Amino acid sequence: MHRRLPYRAALTLAAITLAGCSAEDRPVGREGARTSPSGPDDRRIALYQENRFQVSQGARYFTWYECGGCHGDSQADAALNLADGRWRHGNRFDQVYAAIAEGPDSHGYAARMPVETLWQVTAYVRDLERNSPPMRQRQELDQKREPGAGG
Repeated sequence: MHRRLPYRAALTLAAITLAGCSAEDRPVGREGARTSPSGPDDRRIALYQENRFQVSQGARYFTWYECGGCHGDSQADAALNLADGRWRHGNRFDQVYAAIAEGPDSHGYAARMPVETLWQVTAYVRDLERNSPPMRQRQELDQKREPGAGG
């Protein structure tokens, strides 16, 4: 005999399922990044930092632009380790963005990356400390196998 979910339980399950998808919404739309963050309260930050798709795009570009050469787990010394949560120029989104785009150690990424790519890389870099070293290594290997990846 097949049991049917009560109406309220079915609605709750549907709401939870739909809510879980919002973390992977792909289009950012008109509110997307066309300029650098205006500060720590820029409402666009959540569109990137809290969106799994945008963070994963940042991981892709992190690999494509060969950022891991200096900032990967195996290459980075303590001062260059981005996964430890300690940041020389501050850890707020706008501070990390500025350090990547314009900072003295950035190698001119503002001139080399589109603005939206900078937002995505910033979201990924800020997300690094949430992932274990094996997870980061797996992501790095996966990204290197993608068409168009580094080199």
